[in-house]
Amino acid sequence: MKVFIVVDVACGVAEGAKCFSRIEDAMACRKRLRRGRNLDEDDIQLFESVLDDISQRRSIRGKVAF
Repeated sequence: MKVFIVVDVACGVAEGAKCFSRIEDAMACRKRLRRGRNLDEDDIQLFESVLDDISQRRSIRGKVAF
């Protein structure tokens, strides 16, 4: 499953991150956040990531030695 993450950084400090399942929603959020911002000091980035479906993996419980 693909997810799209919009990260908002103001003056070098992370203000927040929002996840979306649709690229269109993520792009609209990024556009909304960029309005009126000083992009020399602030940054809004859009990242794409893939989430693995761990329900399909075989359980390894009890097979790991600590």
